[in-house]
Amino acid sequence: MEKEMEYLRERLAVYEGPQATLKPPAESNGFSNGAAPKVEDEAFLQTQHQQVAATSLLDLRSGSPMFYPLGSGESNVRLSLGEVTELFTEYFQLYHPFLPFLDQVRSPDEYLSQDHKLLFWAIISVAARRYGGRPGLLKDLSKPLTDLIWDSIRNQPNHHVVKALCLLCTWPIPAERTVTDPTFILCGAMMQTAMQIGLHQPTHAQDFARTKVRLRQEDINDRLRTWAVCNIVAQT
Repeated sequence: MEKEMEYLRERLAVYEGPQATLKPPAESNGFSNGAAPKVEDEAFLQTQHQQVAATSLLDLRSGSPMFYPLGSGESNVRLSLGEVTELFTEYFQLYHPFLPFLDQVRSPDEYLSQDHKLLFWAIISVAARRYGGRPGLLKDLSKPLTDLIWDSIRNQPNHHVVKALCLLCTWPIPAERTVTDPTFILCGAMMQTAMQIGLHQPTHAQDFARTKVRLRQEDINDRLRTWAVCNIVAQT
């Protein structure tokens, strides 16, 4: 794979160099009318295929998926790596300053695989509110994200689930009517979950867990910060 990537880089460097922008006239190579455009089109297509192949190989090497799916069936939503990157950038630029408790250094893949799937999609849903790259994304996310919220609350949530609920209570999924807005219910679930996993006693997580828990100082600080944000969001 590495040899193939090196080869593709060399080929791309040739096609993307200064000479790539210079197109010789059809007469200079002895082509008849129509022959030169055909050759140029084939060269262009070959370049595009090589660019896609190089991108795919780089994605495989980095471990990043090409698409991020949520939901199933008719409510399935798929985002490309580029869309996810843009949405995360938009979140940390436009929304994070109002509730600055997430780590801006962590990558989207770290939020997804190391923290919790719900936190990853909560960030996406907040950024989707004004995202112009894909109109209607927030509406498309509503059903599968709601299912993921309740599933995450039921199945052994950690404090990253609590972080996601903090975001979703601050920037809720739009509801058609006030009586169908679940924000108050989610707020109660947020506080209850936080206390069940011991965020109100950040240095004594073992007292609230059935398995062995080893916390570093940065973990304790993260739990303490999350508990503080929980109270701020609940009071707000």
